[in-house]
Amino acid sequence: MAGVTSVSGAAAGVVSAIETAAARTGVGFEYLLKAAERESAFNPNAEAKTSSAAGLFQFIEQTWLDTVKRFGPAHGLGEAAAQIERAASGRYAIADPVARQQILDMRFDPDKASLMAGEMTREAKLRLEEELGRPVDEGDLYAAHFLGVNGARKMIEAADQTPNTSAAELFPAAAKANKRIFYDNGRPRSAEEVLALLKAPHQDGAAPRPAPAETPSNSEAGAAGRPIHHSPRPWASPIVLTPTVMAALQALDKSWIELSSDKDDA
Repeated sequence: MAGVTSVSGAAAGVVSAIETAAARTGVGFEYLLKAAERESAFNPNAEAKTSSAAGLFQFIEQTWLDTVKRFGPAHGLGEAAAQIERAASGRYAIADPVARQQILDMRFDPDKASLMAGEMTREAKLRLEEELGRPVDEGDLYAAHFLGVNGARKMIEAADQTPNTSAAELFPAAAKANKRIFYDNGRPRSAEEVLALLKAPHQDGAAPRPAPAETPSNSEAGAAGRPIHHSPRPWASPIVLTPTVMAALQALDKSWIELSSDKDDA
């Protein structure tokens, strides 16, 4: 892989997993790479101390089960997806505790985690653009990864309409798990400040460019009218590893910085 020869084997494996996921889901490679750096410092075994978030992209348990249930079959995870059931409450569960743990442990597999992150990003882009009525950028998509799509929309709208509102008041669970994001030496940051903080590392790049999915018919629409998954399309843009990303990869053994959330998607 061009540009990765000086990176350790473990790091190169992570980069390869992200590259494959970008190609298979149609989501920008650089975006996924930056998201993995921010979430886990490229450590596939990272686990959060303040939530159930785990793995390269810090999926919390419910988000992982939801994503595998809906997108897993397209990536060879059909057996796992079939074991995941959605209760009337909307929560996902697996009857067999051994199978449940095995499926949750897939978050520590860079290949599977990257593919699910790609699918989640593709869907987030489509949903956010529809709900906001405008194109979204990488920063908007990272906010969706961090807070969930509904949470990102809520934060974006608050930052635009009531910018001085306390972000911690809007997202108490996320604020409790991520005090360094929501507070500045004890001072609650505003919605405008938190959104800017989430978006800043992504402002030097273009938004991921997943190819548009076909418009589903009513019978094809998933829960809440979300578009169903269609066959992945290749991401054709050239891969460029920026100096910042290369430095992060070469420092793979650094202690990862916790940046996880309960992704308040309410």
